[in-house]
Amino acid sequence: MTQATHPDDEAVDRFAAELKAKLADARAKGRGGWEDKAKVSAQALSDMLLAHVFKGNPRDVAAFCMLLHQRGEAIQASPPKPGMRNEAAEAALHQIAAAIQKHQAEGGISTRDAMSEIIAIVESAPMQINTGHAE
Repeated sequence: MTQATHPDDEAVDRFAAELKAKLADARAKGRGGWEDKAKVSAQALSDMLLAHVFKGNPRDVAAFCMLLHQRGEAIQASPPKPGMRNEAAEAALHQIAAAIQKHQAEGGISTRDAMSEIIAIVESAPMQINTGHAE
């Protein structure tokens, strides 16, 4: 008798495949360098993460969360830029940061659980505002 794969595992596998494709597309466009802390700061990645929360795409948000996580860094808070203040977005960002902190804590939640929380947060609070960044 074989054990069925849990739906969480299947979802993470599908999401990981989409994330890999998204990152490959970005590399093909000349984007990269996230792993070099001298070239890309945690603040810069956090700012890009925040901009993508406002755009409402959970895959993009997860990508920036993964980059920060793999560098061993937390999301950096910064004051909102003009035109970006959005209470729902700010609340979502705080919830995302809390999920990451729960993951990073000793004995914290698994990567899968953290990603599930982050995806649920972003999907439950779609926010569309002009961040000044082109798609």
